[in-house]
Amino acid sequence: MVILLECKVISGYYRCEAFRECLKNSIAIGCVKRVRDRFFVNHIVNHFNIKEAERFPTDQHLMLLLFTKLRQNISSGSLYTNWIDLSGLNINPYNKYTENGIYLVSFFYERDIKSKILRIDVPFTFPPSENVELVDSTINKVINILDYWTYPGQDPLPVLLAHEKCNIRRGAAEVLYEEILTRSRNIDSFDQLVASRMR
Repeated sequence: MVILLECKVISGYYRCEAFRECLKNSIAIGCVKRVRDRFFVNHIVNHFNIKEAERFPTDQHLMLLLFTKLRQNISSGSLYTNWIDLSGLNINPYNKYTENGIYLVSFFYERDIKSKILRIDVPFTFPPSENVELVDSTINKVINILDYWTYPGQDPLPVLLAHEKCNIRRGAAEVLYEEILTRSRNIDSFDQLVASRMR
């Protein structure tokens, strides 16, 4: 199973516990549309000694230039960068993930020339340097999934649906929350049926 998440800023012990539980049988994918970070800029400057990258205010600016340049030669298909390990950075909230045993890798992805450039974050329950092959194969799966879920010029379908269809009013959200809690407490289907008829 694959879970696609739209992440703005995420942190905290409970979020890490939820990730740990999800990652037992699933791949979680974080989709960041408005990138204001400089992880890749700093990575390029520090690891490749390309000082010119410092002039870009954000990773988004850098990737727009790089992907546009690449599109002059590669007109179709998706583009993506190599992943970098965010767990080594001492930056909130990412250091909180690492403290709680969740390690994030990140890469940039563009489905086609009409699509937005997205930063994709993928969590793991082990340091990525311990099993690079598994991280690489997982990232390849994620790219295939994103290619499959993304129509030309659109965000990935689960993100698009979340934006368009998930405006839940507070009262409805409370009912759904209680319904979910009730069902999680009652595993037996007969008990669930009785509980639902009591409402």
